[in-house]
Amino acid sequence: MKIKLYCSRALLFGLLLLLLVGGCSSSETPPPVLPSSTVTSAAVPTAIPAQTIPAEVIAGGEEEPDAPSSGAVPGATLSSQSGQSQRAATGSSCWGGPEAPVCADTFALLVPTEPLLLSPGEPLTFTLEAGAPSFVTMRVLAWQPTGDAAAEGMTAIDVAASLLSEGDLEPAALISWEAPPEPGEYVLDLNSVYDNGNSIAYAWHLVVR
Repeated sequence: MKIKLYCSRALLFGLLLLLLVGGCSSSETPPPVLPSSTVTSAAVPTAIPAQTIPAEVIAGGEEEPDAPSSGAVPGATLSSQSGQSQRAATGSSCWGGPEAPVCADTFALLVPTEPLLLSPGEPLTFTLEAGAPSFVTMRVLAWQPTGDAAAEGMTAIDVAASLLSEGDLEPAALISWEAPPEPGEYVLDLNSVYDNGNSIAYAWHLVVR
């Protein structure tokens, strides 16, 4: 009898426990269900359209403006009425334009060693390959070498001891002039200046007889 009583009590206790657990579970409030219109989702980034990159940027930056000519400094020639001519010795210069000129200074006046033979007052023409300058000055010097070493075919002139005259000439690509009226040995030193900042000095060696 005691065993049956214990079994009945255990069965009754188990049923009571099940009822209590079921009641607690049923008392929990279920989570609210949101309407479909209020449900949001995280925005998924879309692919950015590829952009066309200019070739000049890929090559190393934006397109550069036209660079000034970086070639050799233009020369000049002195021609006489009799058909003789002499190529000038190029002195100090700045050439290449205002953006990136290449400047070279000579610390002596260099002229061709071999002279151009002329008659007194003979008409001459200066041909400037760089074109017409905006300003031109001419110096006439006596032949007075310094004795200093110079490049082959050139002679250095003592300017301070030999300057005879100095003046302006009419700017042009072809400049007319006349040989000195007195026989002697001379140096012509022409300096041409251009609007874009370029400048070139030229020199010739003359013998008037």
